[in-house]
Amino acid sequence: MAPPTEQIRRGSDSGERGSQRSRLPRGFLGGRILKSGTGDFALQTETPPRVGEVYPCELEMGSALVSVRGRVVWCLLKEIEKRGNGDRVPIYYAGITVCEDDLEAYRAALAESPAPPA
Repeated sequence: MAPPTEQIRRGSDSGERGSQRSRLPRGFLGGRILKSGTGDFALQTETPPRVGEVYPCELEMGSALVSVRGRVVWCLLKEIEKRGNGDRVPIYYAGITVCEDDLEAYRAALAESPAPPA
């Protein structure tokens, strides 16, 4: 899996770290990509995705924008984060496998995306 350089967004999961991002319609799964591989990625999110569910997303990978669907294969509560305003926010990690019909587009965009800074 590649280093954490991709990002997807939803609501408050909209940090600007990394050179690769994704946008999803409101109400869809979103967060920060922790790792990406040739057919999967690990996601950090404030909203727990349902294991077994398929979610659409658009990944901005370098100069390419690729639309893929991914199935959640695992999810766990990593921690409860305390924000500066005193709010406590659950942080989940999830594993997403790109659906077979979208693998070719995902892999092509992954191969063309720039290497992250060391």
